[in-house]
Amino acid sequence: MKMKKINKLTGKLFNSIRTRMILIYVLTTALMSITSVFILVISSNLITKMDDMFSANVQVEEFLTTMQSVDENLSKYLSTDDSDSLLEYYKTRDVFRDRAHMMFDEKRGIYDQDDLIYRDLTNMVESYIEETEAAVESKRLGNANQYIIQYTNAIQIADYMNTY
Repeated sequence: MKMKKINKLTGKLFNSIRTRMILIYVLTTALMSITSVFILVISSNLITKMDDMFSANVQVEEFLTTMQSVDENLSKYLSTDDSDSLLEYYKTRDVFRDRAHMMFDEKRGIYDQDDLIYRDLTNMVESYIEETEAAVESKRLGNANQYIIQYTNAIQIADYMNTY
């Protein structure tokens, strides 16, 4: 008997147009709210990733600009034997090395692909600096053939870094 009364009551309750309209409104509003929150979370995540990407791009541009400054100062010193160019080379070399270590020494995971790339770039930076320093030393000793070879090696490493 109680079941019949409950069925009769719910049947009357959901038979009215007003109740159905309210139910549809509530369900539609809830669905739209859930969808809006989902879109908000995805958008926030996308914005964070884009911000990280732009930040990394700025760092890479600064890195490449500094590497070009090192190359320009070294080239100027090797061609003119100007002591000011040598001092500028040492300054930009130190900034370049610091910037490279700051960018590439972060480790994200032990087997992360990015870690391998960063390790390779760090090794290339060190090789580049070693070649440029060897070219300066050969220039100081007056060994023209040797500093040309070492400078050519440094340019080749710089090209690899640009490509990488």
